[in-house]
Amino acid sequence: IGFSRDVAWGVTALGADQADLFRLQTDEARPDEYFFDGEWREMDVRRETIKVKGGADVELVVRETRFGPVVTPFAFAQEGEPEVALKRLPVWEEDRDTIQGALAMLRATDVGTFDLALEGWRFPSVNAVFGDREGNIGYRTALALPLRSPQAPQLGRAAHDGSAGEFDWQGMVPHALLPHVQNPQQGYLYSGNHRPIGSSTKFR
Repeated sequence: IGFSRDVAWGVTALGADQADLFRLQTDEARPDEYFFDGEWREMDVRRETIKVKGGADVELVVRETRFGPVVTPFAFAQEGEPEVALKRLPVWEEDRDTIQGALAMLRATDVGTFDLALEGWRFPSVNAVFGDREGNIGYRTALALPLRSPQAPQLGRAAHDGSAGEFDWQGMVPHALLPHVQNPQQGYLYSGNHRPIGSSTKFR
């Protein structure tokens, strides 16, 4: 729950899928490289040290691709399966952060400007309900939702092909297309960690 001078709001969990695994084409003869868009590309390889209180330091080798870090050891890979990289929000969007949206929310003067401010909310995904001093109310899903390739396997529920840009995210779903409503006919709105659309949801 939050308040500004003119708008009050609350958020509940949405739990949208904001991450994907990408299967990499690699070759043992070309360590720390992966094949993408017809050419071999070098991974950005760096070493990181984790300090452990009362124990020995842990050294990690991080290999970074255009999608994100290689996470094969943590992805329950089976023998013979390709290496995978993790692409996820908010790490992927280096040029923006949810705090920008949160500050805009605090400056909002009515449900209209508050709704626009929610475009800056990127992660985590939430249901947002809000109202202003004039009695106007609104609802919107607030998040950056990846626009996945039409060729994404199982509608994005399985690891994606990481060999070409055509299989990569195509951007983010525009703010205007995310589920939302202002001043519905029934005169009230509520949210309880539910799905924003579906057979049980009706916006008027």
